[in-house]
Amino acid sequence: MRWAIYKRGTGRTDAPRTIAPCRLWYRNILDNHGGVRDNVKKYIESGAHGRKKSDAHKAAVIGNMIGGPFKDTARPLLHVLIKLLATLTLVLASLFI
Repeated sequence: MRWAIYKRGTGRTDAPRTIAPCRLWYRNILDNHGGVRDNVKKYIESGAHGRKKSDAHKAAVIGNMIGGPFKDTARPLLHVLIKLLATLTLVLASLFI
């Protein structure tokens, strides 16, 4: 049972192996979702769906208030992860080439 979080008889869990990829996937979704909400607000302000002072704009502003923290919390980890992977790739490239 490799997929089980708790292994019987061992007294330990596999939670770090199973949860870490889910966190990265979730942060990627949060980052994209926050960006989409911001772009929708900008799209409505550019003239679609009644511009400012419309119900669509009010909904987009509320959505952007929710999406802003998504981007602010998810992006720092993703940027660090991308830089770490790029650095490791450059350092370890000599071993594989």
